Amino acid sequence: RASGQRSMTMRIIDTLLHGFGDEGGRNDKLAKFVGGLLFRAVDDEVVVQLARLANVNSPNPLPEKEMMRTVESMIKKDRR
Repeated sequence: RASGQRSMTMRIIDTLLHGFGDEGGRNDKLAKFVGGLLFRAVDDEVVVQLARLANVNSPNPLPEKEMMRTVESMIKKDRR
């Protein structure tokens, strides 16, 4: 449905601009963000770059290693 897609796209843009929030729920929000991009067939490398951008824009960014662990896990899950 077009409106549902638009709202998901707007959520992705909002996450890019404002990040994954403060502590508590950041990994979950990151996983949903990555899942939304993968669902839209965004290239893995682009997914990683967008996740990094959103993370930098977070009030309390996740450590790079932790962020990459979640991103790689979601990409692997998507490949199954």
